[in-house]
Amino acid sequence: MNKINIFITDSDYSCNDKSFQYLLGFQPSLWAMILKEDKLIVILDSRYFEKTKNIDLDNIKEVTWNKNIKLVLIESRNTIDEIKKNINKNDNIELEWKIAAEYYKELLNINLNIRVLKWWFFTPKRIIKKDSEKESFKKAINIIDETFIYIKNLADNWKLDWKTELEVRSIILEQIFKNWWNWESFDSIVAFWENSSTPHHSTWNTKISEGPLLIDMWALYNWYCSDFTRTFWVWEKKWPKYDEFIKIYKIVKDAHINAFKNAEENMSWDQIDNLTRSIIKSKWYFEEYTHGTWHWVWLDIHESPFIKQWSKEIIKNNMFFTIEPWIYLKWNFWIRLEDIVYMENWKLKKYTKVNL
Repeated sequence: MNKINIFITDSDYSCNDKSFQYLLGFQPSLWAMILKEDKLIVILDSRYFEKTKNIDLDNIKEVTWNKNIKLVLIESRNTIDEIKKNINKNDNIELEWKIAAEYYKELLNINLNIRVLKWWFFTPKRIIKKDSEKESFKKAINIIDETFIYIKNLADNWKLDWKTELEVRSIILEQIFKNWWNWESFDSIVAFWENSSTPHHSTWNTKISEGPLLIDMWALYNWYCSDFTRTFWVWEKKWPKYDEFIKIYKIVKDAHINAFKNAEENMSWDQIDNLTRSIIKSKWYFEEYTHGTWHWVWLDIHESPFIKQWSKEIIKNNMFFTIEPWIYLKWNFWIRLEDIVYMENWKLKKYTKVNL
């Protein structure tokens, strides 16, 4: 009995786990791959066949753990029919976890040996980054550095005053295009004062004056995501609230630095998480720290497996993830400091040049 993995991408149904991008180097909007023991069958329509000329077969062999695998390209406009032709009733079928119920139902009609994967089939491979992937991260992070420095310079020179959050976001987008990013990996968040205390605030027409401004921005380079957050004070620093802001900011900064400096390879996730929580717990109301310290990030802004603060999984060399401790004051403001970091030679490192 054969074991077969089926990956279906469909942007209309939002079932897209970037497997195409990871294996083939491009991301179609609706098509499929079938991974068998001896071959990778790629089903595309004519729009994408030109892109197949640049497929790196050596990369496919590496990420599928199979040096003898063959690539088979099928040009078709009916994905499900082609899948049916290439599987048997007795095959053991594993489907990617992001799959529309419509496709699952159609495949179930011809094969009852189907299970949906809890995580991506390639998750173990994708967690450990190759050198080429690290370069994409480095470029994306360096460009976002330039964007933030540009925004912060505007703020320091009184040029953000009375602009709206949306106007600031438009400046971020302009810098993205100037620096040759592919696009945003998610809508950038610009949140002034109490708006910053709303997780994933929807940027709108609030005008920026004096107070805390949170900017959470990210973008794609070669489809790899950057992710970066800073909270800083805009305009005059005379309000009593500024003193409270600085006090809390220092606690969050100390938590971030403690994790970055003291995390080591082969630590468990909960140990690194505790490096931030322990600082905040000792200096602030611990119940205000309910957000996760970090998450995986690469082809998706939030990748699986999602990191839990109590997890005993081990950090290994060439893993990339965020460190983002924060303190949240309801109806007041939210201070969060986020950088992408990676493990190398037993210690955490980062590409960003922006100070905390």
